[in-house]
Amino acid sequence: MIRTPILPFLAALALTGASCSSWNSNVHAPAFAAGTYRLGGSANLNFQDNEFNGTDTDTLGGSADLGRFFTSNLELGLRGAYSNSDNGTVETDASSLAAFARWYTSSKAVSRPWIEVGGGAGSVDNGAIDVSGTVLFFAFGLSHFLTESVAAEVFARQSVGDYDDGIESDTLDIGIGFSLFW
Repeated sequence: MIRTPILPFLAALALTGASCSSWNSNVHAPAFAAGTYRLGGSANLNFQDNEFNGTDTDTLGGSADLGRFFTSNLELGLRGAYSNSDNGTVETDASSLAAFARWYTSSKAVSRPWIEVGGGAGSVDNGAIDVSGTVLFFAFGLSHFLTESVAAEVFARQSVGDYDDGIESDTLDIGIGFSLFW
């Protein structure tokens, strides 16, 4: 399920990519190479369609990544994610631990678009239902170097969860974050 809020994000991403060549023209972003590491953190707005509480929920979430480059464009890593929502009657906690593969379309530019796929284990608890299962996701985004080792990121991530008892979730995350490269 892709909701309307993704359209403003796509427009912002396109404008950012088109104008990034003039941003921080004095920053000399390092070329990615095998053995480079990335530590990232992000905050994101989640648009969730959850079977287990019967309502659509918009909430803030966050995630932390640790990745390692295996080629100049391919990063493999782990992500931990958490979100908490309260729609007035039901409070829901969701968490996941997943492996991901991220492909950067450029390994040398100041602004580097990327796509990402991944999957792992997730759990959802709303007090009445506590389920676990699998989570799969697809994302695209842009990393823009602010210094030689720090990049700001914007992204959109579509996730689907398949939990115990046939319960499913569908989440769209639109987020911003920072990454440290070394």
